[in-house]
Amino acid sequence: MPYIKAMKEYYLKQKAFSPRSRYRVLDEEENQLYHGKARFFSPSRKFDFYNSSTDEHLYQIKRKLFSLRRAYRLYNGKEALVAKAKSIHAFFKKRIGIESDYGDFIIEGNYWAHDFKILEGDTEVASIRKKRLSFGDSYQITINDDDNHEFYLALLIMIDSNFHQKRKNSN
Repeated sequence: MPYIKAMKEYYLKQKAFSPRSRYRVLDEEENQLYHGKARFFSPSRKFDFYNSSTDEHLYQIKRKLFSLRRAYRLYNGKEALVAKAKSIHAFFKKRIGIESDYGDFIIEGNYWAHDFKILEGDTEVASIRKKRLSFGDSYQITINDDDNHEFYLALLIMIDSNFHQKRKNSN
């Protein structure tokens, strides 16, 4: 009998009207599993991601300051480089290349940056859908990989920072 990977769903909600970005990651029963918050007045837009039950610091997201294109880095709790994101030019879709300790990924999204999929080679390991009408950014995340859920959730926050923060700051 072939092995079937388990699919897991999460929901990410961003707090609206906050002076700094704050996120909550919920399970299907709306229990908070993870939370994240941006550092106040951080030029590199540092963002910390935590396990809510243990308050363990899992990842830190930092924007690379001196780069021609917007680039982000994702560090684990040991401050080792885990991932770096760079925008890839593509017509009529958004793309980000990820180089990480977990492998190389492509994050592909539609033109409006609302629906994304994370690909490892040709395999879709996660999909992300932004809710169209919600108070603050709200996402539904489906992860098809048995491992590294926290890593994919941190990538989602990186995606939101990369594609949606510029628009928020200009308003």
